[in-house]
Amino acid sequence: TFQTWVSIDHFDQSIQTILNTKQNHGDLLHWQLDRSGEVHLGVKPRARFEILERNMTVGTRDWVQLSVTYHSSDNIIRCYINATCVKETTHELGELVLGECMLGAWQQNGKMVRGLRGRMDEFSLRQRCLSDQEIAESFKAGMPN
Repeated sequence: TFQTWVSIDHFDQSIQTILNTKQNHGDLLHWQLDRSGEVHLGVKPRARFEILERNMTVGTRDWVQLSVTYHSSDNIIRCYINATCVKETTHELGELVLGECMLGAWQQNGKMVRGLRGRMDEFSLRQRCLSDQEIAESFKAGMPN
């Protein structure tokens, strides 16, 4: 389970990074937002790149909780915005090996690119899938009073 809160100031780049693995460090995982606010999740195991999810839109200025779960035994990926499952899909990826990762930016040729234009809070990475109820509880606990 990947989970974080984001507040985006503006979408002035084609891609903004939430989490990216560094090249040559395990599977290449990219969790990003595009210029329209769509959430993208891509994994490149064994020299193949797949866009796993789109059609989930994040707006500007408001805090939004994003969650992604992947269960390797049944290959089910669930994507959530504010504790609502907005997409469930199946992709056979096997076990993911992340290696070294970067939050909020991606490094290309030694230069930081695709920076997050906003703020990120309470990022978590878990070795198991949170249930719908656990995601809802974490959303409720993280909401501002």
